[in-house]
Amino acid sequence: MVKGRSFFDKTFKKKAQQDYTMVKYVKSVVSEKTGQIRFQESMLRLPKGMTVDSFLKQREEAMIGTSSGESESEKKPTKG
Repeated sequence: MVKGRSFFDKTFKKKAQQDYTMVKYVKSVVSEKTGQIRFQESMLRLPKGMTVDSFLKQREEAMIGTSSGESESEKKPTKG
């Protein structure tokens, strides 16, 4: 009996469906304990057509927005 799909067909189908690119991001930070430089590695999933710089900027803005504790709708206007 012959297989209906080959290994190539399975892998090609998965590649065609991907709309992202995986990137290894290495960040250098100064250790609080020793003062030495350490490296943090992480894998990022970038949407197709987006550069690493624009993705990191967007990610940083999202982190700043969530860490402030207040959302934009909760902020009250100040009277001058």
